[in-house]
Amino acid sequence: MDCNLQIAEDVMLVDAMPADALMKLEALAAGVMNKLDFVPDTGLAIYVATDEYVQSLNHQYRGVDVTTDVLTFPAEPMPEEFEDEETPYAGDIILAYRHILEQAAQSNHAPADEFGLLVIHGLLHLAGYDHDTPDRQKVMWEKQAELLALFNIPIVVPDFIHGPDEGES
Repeated sequence: MDCNLQIAEDVMLVDAMPADALMKLEALAAGVMNKLDFVPDTGLAIYVATDEYVQSLNHQYRGVDVTTDVLTFPAEPMPEEFEDEETPYAGDIILAYRHILEQAAQSNHAPADEFGLLVIHGLLHLAGYDHDTPDRQKVMWEKQAELLALFNIPIVVPDFIHGPDEGES
């Protein structure tokens, strides 16, 4: 899998989440993509961005004017100018850096684990999973729990009322 991690220039890395821990997200993403049966060499971009940037995207694309932890933008359908590309591209995962650090602290999770959870969550969305109905949420949460265990991320995600909310995407 071809994973590209980008950290926005205006994201100030803090001691709670060093750059090398963020870089490990690439390996996690590749492993998860393999388990989810993405076509080999499928491209993926993970962007670690400011909360303000994620809020602006959330407002622009979902009509929700608050910061959220993760946004996913699938590449399908591809624009015409890219349809002839030989290498498949899954899409983009956008992570709100400070929001995720705060969320990790509130939940007593290690920041690296929280970021790992959200990469898995985003990849599940890119693989077609969703939580917009109780039945679909159950399926997604089961797969998410399976992947968290497989990749040794000690987080149990509680159920919430199905559907997109301002804290999940």
